[in-house]
Amino acid sequence: MPFTGIEDEDGGENDKSSYGLGPGMINILEPGEDIKMADPSRPNSNFDSFTTSYAKYIGAALEIPHELLLKQFGASYSASKAALEEAWKAFKMKRTWLVNDFCQPVYEMWLVEAIAKGRVNAPGFFLNPSVREAWCKCKWNGPSQGMLDPLKEVNAATKRVTLGISTRETETMEMSGGDFDDNAEQLKHESELMGEISGLLNTNKAENT
Repeated sequence: MPFTGIEDEDGGENDKSSYGLGPGMINILEPGEDIKMADPSRPNSNFDSFTTSYAKYIGAALEIPHELLLKQFGASYSASKAALEEAWKAFKMKRTWLVNDFCQPVYEMWLVEAIAKGRVNAPGFFLNPSVREAWCKCKWNGPSQGMLDPLKEVNAATKRVTLGISTRETETMEMSGGDFDDNAEQLKHESELMGEISGLLNTNKAENT
């Protein structure tokens, strides 16, 4: 009976062109066929450029620059800043979708129920649409963008505020995710404490002299 293949675990025969690696295996070859040993040649010198190229394609599909996707900012400050700005355009757009389609509607439903049950006092909410819109108006803040060069970012923010392009409240929210009113109150409190401390130090110094 001629040989037609290699028996598998179930007793059947595999295709005669199916070869594999194994301890002490004997493969029956047809005339003109050859088997070459596997040579993976790893690590491959082109691995880095290969993965970087794929990261560029993936980042383009996700609207994320590959520098941000790989967290590798090896280019200049301007190139890295441009990559972050392009990424944040997409992030802000998706944030807007989330706020308009989920956060704001849920907040308004909660507010209507809270006012109807008397937990929140909002005069004119159910009587005047303009008043209702004013009560429902809010601003949604997310995590801040982060800074590559804090000094340059702060100087730019200072100039925007000075020229009236932006406000202190907006810059505080975008740069640190904080609240300007809370910061101002805390700074006032700290200034008063430092004034008291300075007064005590000056008094002690005068008494010692």
